[in-house]
Amino acid sequence: MIYQGTPLRPAFRTFDSYTIPNARCPVCGAPVFFYQSPTGGRVFFDELGPPWPKHPCTIAAATAITTRVPTSQQRTSMPTWVRSGWTPVLIQSSRMKGAWHCIPMQLLDRGIHVEALTTNPVAVRGQICAMFRSYDADGVGILSIVDLDALDRTRTLMVLEPRRYAGRSPFAVGRRVNSGGTAADI
Repeated sequence: MIYQGTPLRPAFRTFDSYTIPNARCPVCGAPVFFYQSPTGGRVFFDELGPPWPKHPCTIAAATAITTRVPTSQQRTSMPTWVRSGWTPVLIQSSRMKGAWHCIPMQLLDRGIHVEALTTNPVAVRGQICAMFRSYDADGVGILSIVDLDALDRTRTLMVLEPRRYAGRSPFAVGRRVNSGGTAADI
């Protein structure tokens, strides 16, 4: 199927949608992942997930001409993000939970729902690509989101496990976490 000139909204709602390319590069024909943000930003990736490697043929400008990759040409190797401990997630906009922004997520590999706390609001205006690296022993995880609506970049947030941090002050938690040398964005 060829999409030309019509807004293409690939659905990243299943685990397979993060592992099976949904398009072909319009320049070289390689299987790639095409993503279009809710406001129209477009990009081709070699694979999804951190570090979000863009396909080199189309870094200058992603076009809306893509074709579905036949099943016989789907990727069989394990993506880098799987080896690095990331899992694709389906998220909704954050909501306030006390002094925190709470982000509800569905882990697409297991179908379970989890929540994450952050001091940063996450606004979702439709389908997005997002990956989550699970909580460590201190209850600290990482959320990585493709944010083409903000200067064509990815956004990485340190997130916290609600059962450990929901009753605490974000200011006190931020000082403790940052003094331990962990990523700054809670």
